[in-house]
Amino acid sequence: MNINMKYYIVTIGAIFIALGVGILVGFNLNYDQALSKQQSEVLESFNTEFDDLKNKNKNLQSEIDNLNGDVNTLKSYVDKNVNGLTVDALTDKNTGIILTSENYDYSEELEELITNANGTVSFNIVIKDNISDEDKLARLSKDLNKTFKSSQDVINYIVDSLASAKGYEKIYALEDLGVVKINEINRITYQEILNKYAENHERQSTMDFHHQLKASILDAVDEGLINRDPTRKAIIKGKTPRAKKEKYLNQFELQKLISDLNLGSEINYDWLIYLIAKTGLRFSEALAVTPDDFDFPHQTLNIEKTWNYKENGGFEPTKNKSSERKVQLDWQTVIQFSELIKGLPSEEPIFINSKIYNSTINDILRRHCLNVEIPII
Repeated sequence: MNINMKYYIVTIGAIFIALGVGILVGFNLNYDQALSKQQSEVLESFNTEFDDLKNKNKNLQSEIDNLNGDVNTLKSYVDKNVNGLTVDALTDKNTGIILTSENYDYSEELEELITNANGTVSFNIVIKDNISDEDKLARLSKDLNKTFKSSQDVINYIVDSLASAKGYEKIYALEDLGVVKINEINRITYQEILNKYAENHERQSTMDFHHQLKASILDAVDEGLINRDPTRKAIIKGKTPRAKKEKYLNQFELQKLISDLNLGSEINYDWLIYLIAKTGLRFSEALAVTPDDFDFPHQTLNIEKTWNYKENGGFEPTKNKSSERKVQLDWQTVIQFSELIKGLPSEEPIFINSKIYNSTINDILRRHCLNVEIPII
């Protein structure tokens, strides 16, 4: 029996190939198991770290919410109490505002805060952003014969200029060179005018003064004569109001006054006060009343003229055309005056015998008010 050598060689080769494939398969199986285990460990680590980050984020969010709550509480407190906290804190103090950026101009809020604290804003300057530009610094150095290497050099120059004798001239020069903007100097000046006026006037008078000025200034703004309205957000101050004198009486007080008048059978100044009380006539109108002005059948009094008591006497027209009117009289007044004016010249004023003064009638009225203990008007 002949043994074929090729058969042995093929058989041995097949055995080695089978062994190699088995080893490879076994290695791959072990590798896949190790890789799977490693991936599980990494994934578990990621999950653990992710949970930690979630917890940290939750804690940070809670801290942020608490801080925001504290900020809102503080902001609300400041908003409600800012005037009380700052009242008179800057009395007799001049304060300047320098803003170092054009993008965040909160000078109006600062001005209002300073003014409410009874301070004065001396200047309000915005430094333009171009002071960081090297070309601008070089041109500025040349124009002012100074050395400016950085924006801080420019800021230091501005501060030194404001402290010098001719500070504003230097600042205006910087404005012409396009380095700063002088912000609302007109508004500051306007507030100073109001404050000066308020030193000797009550708040209502200062308010009236403000409204009169504002009307003219708004016209100037509309016509382009000035760029901004300096009256905006003006603070109105004034002296403490003095005790006001009563200018009228209620019905009960009026009856008490009339009861104290000396209303005899002849015309006197008490009858003048009585007629004014009954009709509401102006003092000059009552003085001009003549017998012909009474229309007793219709119970009216014709008012067509006044008496010039401030100068040399004589009739004058009423204050305006609408002041010419017929005043209704009650029956008691009609009866009283129909008897009083009998025999008097029909076209002569019934209360005028000589020069009359407003102060004379006021003195008589004052005595009657004191007699019956009612307010002096």
